[in-house]
Amino acid sequence: MRTTTWMAALALFATPAMAQRVAPVGGNAKRDTAQGPTWRADQLAVLAGTVTDSTGRPVPFASILPDTGSGTLAQADGSFRLAPLAPGPHGFLIRRIGYQPLAFEMEMPPGATVNVQLKLLPASLELKPVVVEGKRVSPALAKTGFYDRQRQGLAGYFIDPEVFEKRTMVATTDVLRGVPNITVSKDGTEYHVYGRGQRCMEIYVDGAPMGRDFDLTRHMPPAWVKAIEIYPSPNQTPPQFSRQTGCGAVVVWTKVD
Repeated sequence: MRTTTWMAALALFATPAMAQRVAPVGGNAKRDTAQGPTWRADQLAVLAGTVTDSTGRPVPFASILPDTGSGTLAQADGSFRLAPLAPGPHGFLIRRIGYQPLAFEMEMPPGATVNVQLKLLPASLELKPVVVEGKRVSPALAKTGFYDRQRQGLAGYFIDPEVFEKRTMVATTDVLRGVPNITVSKDGTEYHVYGRGQRCMEIYVDGAPMGRDFDLTRHMPPAWVKAIEIYPSPNQTPPQFSRQTGCGAVVVWTKVD
C-alpha cells in the first residue's frame, strides 16, 4: 500500500457552512452504492494522522467520523487510524467535548494511506460549576444532558463518575457486567456487549457513534471514562443515541473536567 501525505491546519475550515457539506454523522445517510464497484482489500484507503489543539498538544479521545460507516477514536497521543474506506470523495467530522467541531472533505485515492494533521479550536462556551440536588456534578456531563436523562427516569442505567473514582477495575466492561439485561462476551480476541435477548448494542463515545463492533475493553481504558449510560433495548434508547438499527446503546462519556 502506497502512502500519500496530506497535511494542513484544518481548523481553518471548521465553519458552519463547511459542516453543512458533510453528510449526517454515523452513516445514517449512505452514498448510493447500488451501482458502485466492489473494491478489493488492497484498493481500500486509510485515513491516518493526529489530532491536536491550537498549541500543538494532543487531543485524546477525539471522534473521527466518516460520512458513511462507523468512526474511530484518537488515542492518548492524539493519533488515529480510520479504515477501511472506499476510494473516492468522503466527508469527515472531528468532534471532542470542549472543542469546536471540525468538518472537511477529501478524495481518498485507491490503496492509499492519507496522513493528516488536524487542529481543533477550543469551544467558546465556558463550562461552569453545576450543582444538582445539592451535589456538585460534572459541568461537561451536565452540558451533554446526562443528569437530565438520569432525573427523567429513562429506562436505562446510569453509571456515575463516583463509581469510576471509587472502584478499581481492569477493563471498562467490568462495570457493565452487573447491569441487568447486559452481557459482555469474548468473541475470539475481541469483547462485545449485548443487550436484552442478546440484542446488538451500538457504542457511542462522547455522543459520537463508534459502531456495534467498537471494543470497549481494548480501546477505552477505565482511566479515560467519566460516566456511562446503558440502554439494553432499542425501544428504551433516546433518539439521539438511536441509529435505527434495532440495537440498544452504550454511551460512554470521557473525562474532560
